Amino acid sequence: MAAERSTLSTFLINALIVVVVAGLVAGVAAWFWGRRAARTYTLTYRLAREAADSPPGPGAAEEAARIMAERAERLGGKLNIFGVVARAAGPGAVRLQLRSRRTPEEVDQALAWLTMPGQVEFRLLHPRPDVLETTKPEQLPAEYEVLDYTSLHYILSRPGEIEPHAHPYAVEREPVLRVRELTDARLETSGWAKTVTLTFCFGPEDAGRLATLTALHAGREMAMLVDGRMILPPNQIEGPATGGALQAEGLFFLPVMRKFIACLDAGTMPAPLVEQERTVGR
Repeated sequence: MAAERSTLSTFLINALIVVVVAGLVAGVAAWFWGRRAARTYTLTYRLAREAADSPPGPGAAEEAARIMAERAERLGGKLNIFGVVARAAGPGAVRLQLRSRRTPEEVDQALAWLTMPGQVEFRLLHPRPDVLETTKPEQLPAEYEVLDYTSLHYILSRPGEIEPHAHPYAVEREPVLRVRELTDARLETSGWAKTVTLTFCFGPEDAGRLATLTALHAGREMAMLVDGRMILPPNQIEGPATGGALQAEGLFFLPVMRKFIACLDAGTMPAPLVEQERTVGR
């Protein structure tokens, strides 16, 4: 009887080993062929001049390449890209190389995250929160425009699908603060509902300007924009924001917000990037 048990145990162990080895071989084969199916994208960007007589400063291309590489390191898996290499390619130029198995449209979406300027600014809203209920957008004063904050919600009846909801606001066209140095951007979640807390820390100069404008405009609503896009709903200014940091809390759409925070924490591009050349190969 003991011999039979020993034989059965040996058989089961050997069978388990075969299953594990077969799984590993299949996984390695899938990884290998997936890599072979990937395409290599090589792109060249130039740093745009903010004005005709203001070329990007020394080291701007190196800084842009560093930011792109750091964003890729943080987001590569989420963007379905790998093998990312970014380096300066002469004064005011950056060369980016990456591999991906995704469609060209999905690669373009990944590139948009890697190359976004990441310019943070704050704008004041119209002093009347209900102005759009009584005034048509074209009748607003010239110094205001209508911008949407788009919230994303899962559709409960269709798991995995999301639905955008646009919320329009009358916002001043000119920012009251254009951030020059964002030193830290963090995202934390808490509770079963995954309440999100965002923390933004600013350099000393921006911190002082932020404290001044929030003291002057207490009671007004203010919006935070990234590259002209309202990524957070506006909030009322309660008083001077001292300490060089701001926090926002809410039920934000995590997949998109995590990408924004990772890109902002990697740094702001020294100048917008303009694609000059693209090649695609195996």
